[in-house]
Amino acid sequence: MSFFQRIKKGLGFGTLEAKLNVWQIARDCDQIEGDFTLTAKSDQQINEVMVKFEMVQHWEETKHRQDSNGREQSYLSQESRTFELGNYSDKTPFEMKASEVKVIHFVIPYQIGDTQSPADAEIEKGGVSAVLGTIWKLTSNMRNVHFDYKVEGKVDLQGVAIDPKDSKTISMA
Repeated sequence: MSFFQRIKKGLGFGTLEAKLNVWQIARDCDQIEGDFTLTAKSDQQINEVMVKFEMVQHWEETKHRQDSNGREQSYLSQESRTFELGNYSDKTPFEMKASEVKVIHFVIPYQIGDTQSPADAEIEKGGVSAVLGTIWKLTSNMRNVHFDYKVEGKVDLQGVAIDPKDSKTISMA
């Protein structure tokens, strides 16, 4: 094996291809299913296979800073927060030969918590609470709140610095 081939293999390039196949899921489901397809480009020792299901909340937040003249300026900042909803892990080591393909079927049970903002909860109550919730929402520094759902799979290879992985953004119907 040449010097460049050893470096390439040590970094994980051209060692194994990982592909996720996850289909759209219904919002009222309590589990997500899919296949994680591994294709070996060379002989490999796999230590662990992991798949996680995440909800990513995105929003714009109004922030303030002082300019060079000491005046306060407002600007919008893109923010996000990630919540892991569930995961699948198989720590059983196995070997794969070059050109071998292995399909790992996974099922991840999950439960999505309440994603409603406190302001929206107050508005839903009606009456005085609705007025207070509307004022709260108008004065809030969080705008354009939305959620994305992501499945990410990773394979831990023995003796490789950068492990192969794949991720898919999925939609909830």
